[in-house]
Amino acid sequence: MTSAGSLRSCAAVLGLFWLALMPLTAEAQINATLVDRGGNRYQIRQLVCEGGSEIELWVDGQRRLISLDEIDGLRLGGGPSDEVLPITVNLRTGRQLQGTVLAGGRSVMPGQGGTGGGHLGQRFGGSTELGPFLIGIGKVSELLLEHAGPAAPEVILKATVVTAQGERFEIDDLRYRGTVMFEYSQGRKRRSKEMSRMARIEFGDTAAHEEIRSVTITFRSGKVTQGTVDAGTVRLPGETDRIYAERVRRAFSGSTAQGGIGLGLHDVKLILFPEPEGAKADSASTQP
Repeated sequence: MTSAGSLRSCAAVLGLFWLALMPLTAEAQINATLVDRGGNRYQIRQLVCEGGSEIELWVDGQRRLISLDEIDGLRLGGGPSDEVLPITVNLRTGRQLQGTVLAGGRSVMPGQGGTGGGHLGQRFGGSTELGPFLIGIGKVSELLLEHAGPAAPEVILKATVVTAQGERFEIDDLRYRGTVMFEYSQGRKRRSKEMSRMARIEFGDTAAHEEIRSVTITFRSGKVTQGTVDAGTVRLPGETDRIYAERVRRAFSGSTAQGGIGLGLHDVKLILFPEPEGAKADSASTQP
């Protein structure tokens, strides 16, 4: 029988292994000042969130994945034992987001999409002068990030979405599974492309119960590509009601003149993206 001491040793080794890998998975090397709920301050190098570079939150009831590289700072409210915490995120562009984060319970990890799995809240990690550092998001009061380069322009997508029933919606800040990237498969290869590069996304006809939908993507360059998307509706291990609804019923989300909107993959037939304002101006200036 395995002793309790051996189990603790294994857990410690796995924890150190996870910490050792974190800096390698981050897209950018970000330093930060973290203040915990006890008022203690930590200077963190190579900051990551759950081993990656994105934090998962809900804004106006819609799931968002925000890259750490986009964030100037954030502040968390609520109590240390709360499973859902209010959060204020200050973006480097000057915009401020008010929302909530899951600090406890099981939820799908950011970046996993519909592949399943779970974890106990989100965690920030990195290294300090004393060694590897790891803290649950529920224990954080404030986080101030330091960036080496300039902030990238914020992408806010506008789109016309036509449903399988013929309904038409004009949507601002369109997101797919919380991001501005669209993921699809071509055979065994998974692709992830910026929706800002696309002119239209058209889904093939399919029954509501089918797990895979065909998709045709037309890029602004004129290139056309085909693939499939996972439209599975089976509840995955570890999914809460909220996470399940986000994955299945709100694969696409955004805001309309009437308020927030969410649409599942089986609901959408066609997405049309207007030309960027700059492109329209350039085109007009070349007219005789």
